[in-house]
Amino acid sequence: MHRFLKFPFGVRLLLAAFYRTIFLLSQKMIYRPKKPLKNQVIVVGSFLAGGAGKTPFALELSRRFLTMGFRVAYLCHNDAWDEYRMVSQKLPNLKIFKTRNRYGKAKEIEEDFDIVLCDGGLEDTRFSNAEIYVLRWGERAQKIADLLPAGLCVSLEKDHPNVKQIICMESETNMENSEMNLRFGISKIGNSQGNTIALHAKCAVVVGIGNPERFVRDVERYGLHVVRKIFLPDHFKNYAKVLENEILRGVPVVITEKDAARLDADAKKNPLLYIAEERVELSAALNAYLNAAAGGAARNPPSTL
Repeated sequence: MHRFLKFPFGVRLLLAAFYRTIFLLSQKMIYRPKKPLKNQVIVVGSFLAGGAGKTPFALELSRRFLTMGFRVAYLCHNDAWDEYRMVSQKLPNLKIFKTRNRYGKAKEIEEDFDIVLCDGGLEDTRFSNAEIYVLRWGERAQKIADLLPAGLCVSLEKDHPNVKQIICMESETNMENSEMNLRFGISKIGNSQGNTIALHAKCAVVVGIGNPERFVRDVERYGLHVVRKIFLPDHFKNYAKVLENEILRGVPVVITEKDAARLDADAKKNPLLYIAEERVELSAALNAYLNAAAGGAARNPPSTL
């Protein structure tokens, strides 16, 4: 993706038009709606190519349904190995699957689970019975110029008319409780020794997520002074080596929970390594909606465990 950004806009627009053509063909030939699955299917998606907060929100939904006693299957893309690890660590009782074919996997396991929750996969419109949440950050997704690599989006609003849009915002924004909103921020930054980093301390960040700039803003709002920023591709496999080299500089390094999932236990023991725990806040309207949706599911009792 990043290499395409060096091209002139006209070239990127032609590539976006080609991308759009392939998308429309795939909808007709591969992703045509199928017969509804027996269980409840939930898709957490975004028009953005990455960095919308799908995984934290999908984790929140998973916690709710697990608490109610439902058998929940969590599906993520096969390339999202770091997200797989993070989700497994945060919710060890959740059944999580990596797959390149979310619909195929959901069909395969539909007898074994009450709810199938897809982290991503908005473009797979074979799920004819899915409840779909789209996380929005004010991005435009209305024309070809808004698509990759000309813009930031992977599909357009008109391709997904029957979705529930959730407006996302950063931690300092006032959240409207009468709207379906999510607010993201940092609740704690600490190391493996149980120490929290001192406010106003200088730090570096080594980030390999979809929207690293927003993470830097969150770290600075938390009260730290970011003196070095290293941005790596999402799902970057050599993350641990880059981080190790940065820690050798002797300055505290702050990373995300997703980045931490790429590390082994010994790497996490370094006292200069601090992990930022993400906070997700739901507006009153969104919380009420999800409670009502969970209550509706509860009227169809989960299968015997």
